[in-house]
Amino acid sequence: MVHNYSRRTRIAIAAIALATLLLVTVPVVAIGAEGDEIEVTCGTSGLDPLSREKAMGSGPFCRLGQRLTIPHRLVTEIGYRVWKVGNPTGDVTLSIRDFATGGVIVSVLWGDASELPDPDEGGIRKTRLAEPARIDGEVILCVEYYGGNMTDYCVGGYRTGNYRDGETYMNYSHHTGNWHDIGEAEEGGYYYAYVDEGVVDPPQNGTNGGDTGEGDANGTNWMIMGPVVGVLVAGGGFMIYRTRKRRKKTPR
Repeated sequence: MVHNYSRRTRIAIAAIALATLLLVTVPVVAIGAEGDEIEVTCGTSGLDPLSREKAMGSGPFCRLGQRLTIPHRLVTEIGYRVWKVGNPTGDVTLSIRDFATGGVIVSVLWGDASELPDPDEGGIRKTRLAEPARIDGEVILCVEYYGGNMTDYCVGGYRTGNYRDGETYMNYSHHTGNWHDIGEAEEGGYYYAYVDEGVVDPPQNGTNGGDTGEGDANGTNWMIMGPVVGVLVAGGGFMIYRTRKRRKKTPR
């Protein structure tokens, strides 16, 4: 049976079909949740070397970091105050490690040591994570470098004094493979940005969840989709109703 629908009816049917398609297949970019950041930036009172050989009369240290607690957060970016001395080369890595086990939670390649600035240039080297990392507990946020020598190496900045209670500065011996906790006397120059877990989707299949705002598991934001689909359906239904009403009034 062939239906000869009017132009308005065809438009209405198309609008309802489009609304249905949007509901089924098209996730809208979600409203991003606002995050926050933590940065220790009250100047640098000292430097420690990062090198596989002893330098500056200290070390050798291949990791420098800050012991701290990150509670129920999705970390989106990390950084550390690090420079170069001489002409070092090799990977500089930023990481978050579990304090209890020393295992890696997050590890991101910042770049080559040759690209670092000299110590007279301030600033923390930062790297955004490919995916937000769920962190909940006591960790060490650190910079890692396994190259260098006595003349060409990296240095990490710290400041003397206790500025954040419960946090301590730490270094990791290249030779012994152990962390040394400096205690409250010093603090490393670190940075991280995060989004609270409560405002983002939970991760799917055990992976790190993305910052998709108030959406569902597919990233669809119903705060946006609801009104859009509602208008399309209501408008299409109204046009069909009007068309049928007019047909009833038309004499045969």
